[in-house]
Amino acid sequence: MDVIETVTNAGEKKTIANFLSGKVILITGGTGFLGQCLIERLLSATPGLKKIYVLVRGKNGYTPESRIKKLMEKTLYNDLDEQTKAKVHPLVGELSKPNFAISQEILDMLYEEVNIVYHVAATIKFNTFIGEAIKINLIGTQVAVEFTKQLKNLASFVYVSTAFCNSCYLNQGIKEQVYESSVDPYDMIKLVTDNQDYDKTLPKTGTPELLEFISPHPNTYTFTKQLAENLIKRELRNYPAGIIRPSVVYGTYRSPMPGWCGSANSGHIGFLAGYSKGLFRTMGGDASSVMDLIPCDYVANATIVLSWYVSTYRVKEVEVIHCTSGEINPLTFGEYCELLNEATRKHPNDFIICQPKVKVRNGLRYKLFIYLFHFLPASVFYLPEHFLAMKKPPRKTIDYVRIFDNGIKAFDYFTSRNFHYHMHNSLRILDCLEPEDAEEYNYNVQFCDWKKYMEAQIIGIRYFFYKESKTTTIWHKIMYHMYGVVQFLWYIIGFFSLQYMLSFFLEPSFAYALTIFILLFIKWV
Repeated sequence: MDVIETVTNAGEKKTIANFLSGKVILITGGTGFLGQCLIERLLSATPGLKKIYVLVRGKNGYTPESRIKKLMEKTLYNDLDEQTKAKVHPLVGELSKPNFAISQEILDMLYEEVNIVYHVAATIKFNTFIGEAIKINLIGTQVAVEFTKQLKNLASFVYVSTAFCNSCYLNQGIKEQVYESSVDPYDMIKLVTDNQDYDKTLPKTGTPELLEFISPHPNTYTFTKQLAENLIKRELRNYPAGIIRPSVVYGTYRSPMPGWCGSANSGHIGFLAGYSKGLFRTMGGDASSVMDLIPCDYVANATIVLSWYVSTYRVKEVEVIHCTSGEINPLTFGEYCELLNEATRKHPNDFIICQPKVKVRNGLRYKLFIYLFHFLPASVFYLPEHFLAMKKPPRKTIDYVRIFDNGIKAFDYFTSRNFHYHMHNSLRILDCLEPEDAEEYNYNVQFCDWKKYMEAQIIGIRYFFYKESKTTTIWHKIMYHMYGVVQFLWYIIGFFSLQYMLSFFLEPSFAYALTIFILLFIKWV
């Protein structure tokens, strides 16, 4: 392997445009939320880029070629001409298969062509079965690393990790370094590859055995992402390699337009989609804890900058940077909820189920709210259909309870704690950029206006996900306040209905007092 020379002329500026000019890139996870944004930033900011290969397979009846064609038709790429879009090519393969399950002929061609590898693909679900998480997040990384080491003209390799992979080091302040994992990554790879029945022998999700297996990590996601970092540190020493750790990734702040949110069906963006319709009305956690948000275009910018840096400055050890906001522009969960409520009041959806309002709750209060206002209404809607289908409801009811309990446990670890991420490397690298690159590829959130950003996210969910109008009219505001009046009327109807029913069993004065108590209890919850 020869490290490609980034600066060919002594007087030539070390700009990102010069670095990327003529380069061929391979992206894993390019059809995902962050991968889509990364492709857009590469194409729009770098006219001299030669080609982008996106590792992809057939899915839901679509061929890899048609998936890339469909990808390029998304609103995110509207400002790009057809010639620029044509630089994106599908590379048919499987992430966790040796050599991506690509033929030797195509591999030989790729070894000659590809200069930069962005490994973005991962399963991001907290409760993924441990065997599947190892297969995708760890073995998939091993395949990407082995591929990178075979490249004839490697410029850089960047792995997109997560800031939460070291959440077990809470009290120390999390540094921009690879922390040694509690188990050897190669042992975990062998555990899956040498055991055909790993799905039967490994601990199941939600069991005490699993928590013991992945200790001190709270879930399989952070466990396998840290293992992948350890693998990269060992395998890519003396290679131009970097690891970027974003925190909670939301929609775009600026490029190519504010508020783009992809499919909005995962993580906290999925929460926003449900919240904006009035479905999700609570968050579990501590209102004073920091909600460490980062716009996806900032993560894409930082990923590109890191690939430029590790190549230009010939790093010997794997460079690690955090892409976070909590240390330089903190936003608490309480403030986050207030901004969301204000944003939806200004820009409600075309249609809502009830007036969107969210509040941070914890402990018993949070569980009561989940069961009273999420689980119970869902059951009421579900049970009639269930009885009509002549099925037994208890099993489904148990499933609802299990899903809610798992959700509470999965997110509670992160929403009830403060994580402190060092940003020395991240800001130092940003200072190395030429002024034009510092503007084009900015990822410093110090001056992000969170109020403006939340409004853009709510409008983005409305427009990109629900395909509703992008412009807020007087009708939206009238409709929002009408729902508030309707909800108030429901309280009045509920009060008198409850008092009337209780009066059949209790003295009128006691029924009245009990009704008041129940409504105050519901209001407290």
